[in-house]
Amino acid sequence: MIEQENVGKKRHVFFWVMLPVLVLIAGLPFYTAHAWNFRNIAGAVILGVFCSMLALMIYDTEKFNWAARGMAAMLFLICAGYLGGETYKGIQAKTFYPDGTRSSTSVPNAIKAFAVFGLPSLLYTIFGNKLLNWRKKQ
Repeated sequence: MIEQENVGKKRHVFFWVMLPVLVLIAGLPFYTAHAWNFRNIAGAVILGVFCSMLALMIYDTEKFNWAARGMAAMLFLICAGYLGGETYKGIQAKTFYPDGTRSSTSVPNAIKAFAVFGLPSLLYTIFGNKLLNWRKKQ
């Protein structure tokens, strides 16, 4: 019983340490935006929602497991949008390999991001932890 109380206290300490950091991250676009167009407003709102879900998830993962799935869905949509946007730009430019460094935005980099981050996020959004808990409980 004492061990569970210590784990709970450590978890809440981590929450209270991370909360000001998440508030600063969520408020950063409001301080740094030069123009308030649709893109900047949408980015600020998405970042605020993401940080709020992360704070809820850190507070209690069992109670707010929907927050983890919501963050995974947002990450999937970001990766899918990146892949779609880069593919559209590549079709317009008639090349999928623009001039620049390897780290510049391109279709191959968008495919890598979608494969590494987007698809696992989609699987977690749909199945949750059930996909990894394939062993029978005894």
